[in-house]
Amino acid sequence: MTRFEMPAALAGAERGKERTMSELRDLKQKARDAKTDAKEAWRNADGESLGDKVATTTDRAKDAVDNAADEIHEDADRASRDVAYEQGRVDEMSRSR
Repeated sequence: MTRFEMPAALAGAERGKERTMSELRDLKQKARDAKTDAKEAWRNADGESLGDKVATTTDRAKDAVDNAADEIHEDADRASRDVAYEQGRVDEMSRSR
């Protein structure tokens, strides 16, 4: 495999992983939600206090930031693969002339 074929080959091989990445993101989001729900239930076991509400709100905000970061990361990966794929196509076309 030449230097020019590598990006196109990798981009083509990773095309099918987009669905898997979304599934992983969803799984991570559900795990974060379950963790926060469990922590909230534990905090509320002895009655709810203002400190418990603040801690739960903080946990939910952190989870939202982490979920947004996962989406940004997934979009950046997709864009990178698309660029590599297109660059591979351009390289192949320029070699065939």
